[in-house]
Amino acid sequence: MKNRTFTEFILLGFTNQPEVQIVIFIFLLLTYMLSVLGNLTIIILTRVHPHLQTPMYFFLRNFSFLEISFTSIFIPRFLTSVTTGNKVISFAGCLIQYFFAIFLGATEFYLLASMSYDRYVAICKPLHYLTIMSNRVCIQLVFCSWLGGFLAILPPIVISLSYGSCMFMYINPSAKEEGAFNKGIAVLITSITPLLNPFIYTLRNQQVKQAFKDTIKKIMKL
Repeated sequence: MKNRTFTEFILLGFTNQPEVQIVIFIFLLLTYMLSVLGNLTIIILTRVHPHLQTPMYFFLRNFSFLEISFTSIFIPRFLTSVTTGNKVISFAGCLIQYFFAIFLGATEFYLLASMSYDRYVAICKPLHYLTIMSNRVCIQLVFCSWLGGFLAILPPIVISLSYGSCMFMYINPSAKEEGAFNKGIAVLITSITPLLNPFIYTLRNQQVKQAFKDTIKKIMKL
């Protein structure tokens, strides 16, 4: 038997049953559209309304952009695969997906740490908040978050960041179809989490809700 070098992978998907594929396609399409719409709404609202020009909303705007980017790595490719029936992905395409998954995922962790620091300063040092969290500091924190995400691609840091995921894979309850279970977890992480984050972080905030209502009123008057 001759040695062969393969340059492509075959995406197995969840099932070969057309009925189930349609349900999964509709579910992921709706969650993806709502995720993009929700995060875009946050970006626009926090950019347009002057009273939302604060460090907290600056970080949230960047976080929403990250959520859109992260979910756009996987979901459109999966939807295309279901629609066209083409389950082949090149080695380069798979590598690019992996690169951006680690890059954007790690950047989110660092950005969340920056957001936590922002809330710490706001609560513990309210009188010095605007002095400490200046525009320059906010930009530096966001830049360092992106830089940290890029550096996370280096093997030692990737191993440390993936340790939690590895633990989950080994301690999850043994199931008859462990592969299907892990696929389900991956879908939830890449589709549901970006969808819920706008509602968790911003749309429950009274200032954002008021800005959203004002924007809707302006649109209705046009």
